[in-house]
Amino acid sequence: MSHRACYLAVCISGLLLFFQSCTPSDDEPTQGFKVEGIVTSENGTPLQGVLVNSIVDTVVTDESGFYSIFSYPVGALEFSKSGYVKWIEAVRSRPEINVSLTKESPTGVTLFTIKTVIQSCQTGGLDSNYQVVEIRDFGQGIGNFTLTADKLWVLKNRVFVNEGQTLTIEPGTIIKAGTGQVETACALVVARGGKLIAKGTAAQPIIFTSEDDPVMNDKFGAECLPTSLKAKDKGRWGGVILLGKATINAPGGETYVDGIPTTEPRAIFGGTDDDDNSGTLEYVSIRHGGISLAIGNQINGLTLGGVGRGTTLHHVEVYANAYDGFRFIGGTVNTKYLTSSFCGDDAFDYTGGWRGNNQYWFAMQDVDADRGVEGTSSEDKTALPASRPVIFNATFSGPGSDTGKRALSFFDNGGGEWHNSIFMAYAFGADIEFKGQTETDSYQRMVTKELELQRNILFDVSFQPWFALNNQSALSNSSTAVLQASNFVEEYFNRSENANRFEDPQLIDLVPKPGGPAAKQGSIPEDPFIEFTEYKGSFAP
Repeated sequence: MSHRACYLAVCISGLLLFFQSCTPSDDEPTQGFKVEGIVTSENGTPLQGVLVNSIVDTVVTDESGFYSIFSYPVGALEFSKSGYVKWIEAVRSRPEINVSLTKESPTGVTLFTIKTVIQSCQTGGLDSNYQVVEIRDFGQGIGNFTLTADKLWVLKNRVFVNEGQTLTIEPGTIIKAGTGQVETACALVVARGGKLIAKGTAAQPIIFTSEDDPVMNDKFGAECLPTSLKAKDKGRWGGVILLGKATINAPGGETYVDGIPTTEPRAIFGGTDDDDNSGTLEYVSIRHGGISLAIGNQINGLTLGGVGRGTTLHHVEVYANAYDGFRFIGGTVNTKYLTSSFCGDDAFDYTGGWRGNNQYWFAMQDVDADRGVEGTSSEDKTALPASRPVIFNATFSGPGSDTGKRALSFFDNGGGEWHNSIFMAYAFGADIEFKGQTETDSYQRMVTKELELQRNILFDVSFQPWFALNNQSALSNSSTAVLQASNFVEEYFNRSENANRFEDPQLIDLVPKPGGPAAKQGSIPEDPFIEFTEYKGSFAP
């Protein structure tokens, strides 16, 4: 499947009803929306005595496992019983919620619970031997294991690939995740020293999605039910986190990934091996994630922490994530053919000293989005290495020129190179942080050519200058230094050696029109990883 076809196929799939915790006001009734359901053990036995708690009510299940409780339509229910793993479930205006609780595993053993179901297929007939396998990690990780396409795999908590373990996923496999909240949120985390080998194909991509998503294969690995979730359906599970041993600029050279408790040693990433290999992701679709793993801390569709250049990453998309699509935190991983569509914050975010080479990125954003790109390094301006990725041939279609959103923001000493790319439908082009002549900042990195934007096209951007300073405390000062810096950044756009343009790229279904402005040669790459093209943007004429 081509990069463009991969995107168009994903636009047909889709998911957001982002969970928000609510507290009752003085004039709100404490009883209103009723939720009922049955609580069972993982083998289907009704559980009596389960404490069910909402923000406005608390009840206990009866001998049949039944409960009836008042809640808020956008609230959550917490289910707890001694000897069982606590579960938190978002209500999302559902009047009936049935859940199953898992027994605690004091030995740390990872549980694989197999359920045989009768699966109705739109392609015709019934698949009576279809197996759903639920995975729960209690500390030992998933082990050296293969997820096959003939089964549906469901992550029921944070499932880790521990150091020394390799998780292999067959082409066409569908992996779903439970809809727990905060500490019961579900995600796949590849720990430092672990590997994920996920090699899909254009015809059989590997799909990560929510348990709410009806998309399904039959027992032969062929599509059985299509998705019915939409771009608005965000934040239904966690996401995929890949951690490695490459250099980052955190104090001591390592840190914990956001959203996982610091009591979890498997959440540490960073090191000294820039050639580290965390595995392979190709033809992988990550859909409808971004739920909170900690209070106020959503995760990205794909988080890459300290991932080394030995890792292979191409033809990966993130669709309808509640937070950033992709986030790079340090490391040296290189990428091609990444798609971030309809995500709730930034399409692409990098920080922590990331220095990868990249080509053929595509972003499509809606009104839920923030920036197209957020490029930072560290609040500690002396922290090394500083972020300086290289990106060629990106196409960014923003949420609209009337939304107040920016195509690119560089701050906290963020650098990088952007070449042969197209940015459309934003209120602002690029803003560059200026802290003053004595500060190390993104402006100084532009002056020293560690932040470069060359041979790019901007179109349908409301406000000039297309490149501008961004720091209110500095801009309130009309000193000569501020004026000089502002003029430098504004003039940078129009310099002949940079060859940036504000013009209609003349795209037809995102593809440059032959002979049009985007169908012309741009910058010539220096690194052999990046291919030379005679066009701008992600898609060839």
